[in-house]
Amino acid sequence: MTTAVAVSDISAFNAPNATFTKVPYANVTYDDATEYDAAAHSFKASVAGDYEFCASLTSLPASLTLGFELDLFINGARERAFAGGGNGFQQGCRTVHLAANDTVDVEVYQNSGATVNFATNVYWDWLTVSKVDSHVSLGDASGFSAPSMVFTKVPYSTVLYDVANEYDAANHDFVPVTSGDYQFCASLTAVPASLTLSFELDLYIDGQREKAIAGGGAGFQQGCRTVRLTAGQTVAIEAYQGGGTTVAFANNVYWNWLTIDKVASHASVSDVTAFSAPNMTFTSVPYANALNNTGEFATGTQTFTAATAGDYEFCGSLTSIPASATADYELDLYIDGAREKAFAGGGSGFEQGCRTVRLNQSQKVSIEVYQGTAAALAYAQNVYWNWMTVNKTK
Repeated sequence: MTTAVAVSDISAFNAPNATFTKVPYANVTYDDATEYDAAAHSFKASVAGDYEFCASLTSLPASLTLGFELDLFINGARERAFAGGGNGFQQGCRTVHLAANDTVDVEVYQNSGATVNFATNVYWDWLTVSKVDSHVSLGDASGFSAPSMVFTKVPYSTVLYDVANEYDAANHDFVPVTSGDYQFCASLTAVPASLTLSFELDLYIDGQREKAIAGGGAGFQQGCRTVRLTAGQTVAIEAYQGGGTTVAFANNVYWNWLTIDKVASHASVSDVTAFSAPNMTFTSVPYANALNNTGEFATGTQTFTAATAGDYEFCGSLTSIPASATADYELDLYIDGAREKAFAGGGSGFEQGCRTVRLNQSQKVSIEVYQGTAAALAYAQNVYWNWMTVNKTK
C-alpha cells in the first residue's frame, strides 16, 4: 500500500526557549499504510523510499510576531530545517530518503527568551506525508556573495543523492535526462549574516527567469514549484536581494538545501487577473493563464475539479507588491466552497506554500486569500510571483 498520511491539528503544548520540541500532531485524517503513531507523534516508514513531508504550525493567537522554525528529525537526530521566520505562521515541505522503519518527527525551535504555548488551531496546524519519486537531494551551499539587485546563482554543493546523474555540481545546474514535470523545493538562509534580510529565490530555466518560489524578510526562505521540462534543459536556483549592499551567504548545513522530485502535474497556472480583496473576507484568487492543464482547472471560475479520486498537492503563490510590501495575508484551500486549511501566511507581501488534500471525483478546489489590513487590498498582475500548480500524488 502506498504511503499517504494526513494529520490535522495538534494537542496544545509548551515549547521551552532555545530547545527543540516535538510537535504533537494529533488527529489522523487518513493513514493508508498505518505509519503514523498518534500517541508518539512520529511517522515510521513501512518501506524504504523517498517521502515528502509538509507541515504547518501557528503560534496564534499567542503571538503574531513570534519567530520559530520547523525541523525534521530522523531517528532522533536533527536532519534539516524546512520552515522558519518571524510572523507567527510557518509552513514548508521537504523530501527525505528513508530506510524501512526509520522514524521521523517534526520539531519546533523558538528563542523568544521564554516558554511559548502553542494552542490548537484546526486550520493552521497540520501534517501530510506522501511517497514520491525523488531524483536529487543537495545539502548546503558553498559560501557566496550576492550583490544588491542582481540575480545570483545559489551554489548548492553537497550531493546527498543524484539517482540519474542529473545535477551538475560544478555549474550548480539540474539537467533532466528525460522530459517531464519536476518539483523543485529549495531553502536558503542569510543567518547569521542577517536575521531580517529580505530576499527571494527564483527558478531559472536555460538562463531565463521563470518564476519566484520564495521570498520575504525573515532571513530564511523556502519554497516549492513544479515546472514542465524537456530533456537537456538546465535549471538553477537564483537569489535576489535589494538591501543596497552585497550580502554574504555563509554555509549552513541545516538551512541550505535543494530537492528535486519527478511528479505528475495536472495544472500549472500563471499570474492573476488584477483584483481587490476586501478586509477580513475570503476572496477567490483569479489565477488566469494556464501553462499546462489536463482540463481540470477552469480559469473562468478559478476552480480545479478532480477528474478522478485521489490525493492532490496544491502549491500557490501570490504577492501584494507593489501595492504593499508589508501586507499581512494568508492563502487557504477551499473544497466545494468550504474552507479546508491555510497553507501560507505572514506579513512580507509575498506568500507561497503547498498542501496535499484527498479529493473525491468531481470535488472542486479554489485558493482564497484573506487579509486584515483594515481596508480593501488591490492585488496587481505579476507574472513572476502569482502562480498555482497542482500535482497528483496518489
